Amino acid sequence: MKTPNVFLLLNGEKPTKLPETSKYGVICATDGAYEYLKENQIQPHFISGDFDSLTLLPEDIETIYTPNQNYTDFDKILQLLWDRKYKNIHVYGASGKEQDHFLGNLHSALQW
Repeated sequence: MKTPNVFLLLNGEKPTKLPETSKYGVICATDGAYEYLKENQIQPHFISGDFDSLTLLPEDIETIYTPNQNYTDFDKILQLLWDRKYKNIHVYGASGKEQDHFLGNLHSALQW
């Protein structure tokens, strides 16, 4: 059984151009990245994180609270996606903003 492609948006540098999201079977975001999807009229299947970057959680979207501060929101959502058997994950918004965040994201991506 083929698993769908996953579009994952992290709360880093906003992409200058979003891909055509209709080719993705799953759309998800970490924490504050949800706001960028909302601005672009893209509704994710779920969002995940410690929600320190959102002031108001959406009521019509699955939210998965992952408070463990020993891992980044990226680490935690990758684990969720892996547990759900998703393997083809296209990651956007992983660079920019804080250099240590970018290096952490690179490290996380290489772990999987």
